[in-house]
Amino acid sequence: MGAKGFLAVCSYATEKECLEKMLFGSLAKWTTEVAKVERGDIGFLRNYEANTIFGIFRAESDGLLNIDKDAWGGRFPAQVKVAWEKQYNPLQNADATLWSLGINPANYILTTVEAMTIVSLFERPEQVVSVTRYGQKEQPRFKTEDGHLVRSKSEMLIDNWFYNSGIVHAYESRVPIHEDMECASILESS
Repeated sequence: MGAKGFLAVCSYATEKECLEKMLFGSLAKWTTEVAKVERGDIGFLRNYEANTIFGIFRAESDGLLNIDKDAWGGRFPAQVKVAWEKQYNPLQNADATLWSLGINPANYILTTVEAMTIVSLFERPEQVVSVTRYGQKEQPRFKTEDGHLVRSKSEMLIDNWFYNSGIVHAYESRVPIHEDMECASILESS
């Protein structure tokens, strides 16, 4: 089983110290959540004021109390020491992006699937086309090899398989019937 992830939070005032010390800290009331982080877990840093996410980090320590008791003037004692796994430009529009993927930006601990989903945003940012707030119809944000815009990685993989297999297909094409229906793919019979 792969490592789970975590989503630490900072502000404009604390971002610099987080990145200089490679230390993420939280309030004492978050000690139980931070203690779930284990060395090797995938991490991200979300600046809630800038609405950005920095990544990709690896936990260099378990979540502990007071790794550096003087950091941030002692205000954030629940801490995790981190290192860059791979450094990317920060992702913009973080909250809407996370919500659109079904990830609550307020969650500190991420499942393996959630962590890998965020990793994929860093590794292939050109696939992200547009995102809407949670609860609204999700707009296409992944671009397939044949240029279709689809809503999920799964749809992208299926579309790419059709394309690479030489199967004629379309994405959410209107069907000429009186009911309001959409179909995911139209296949040409052989």
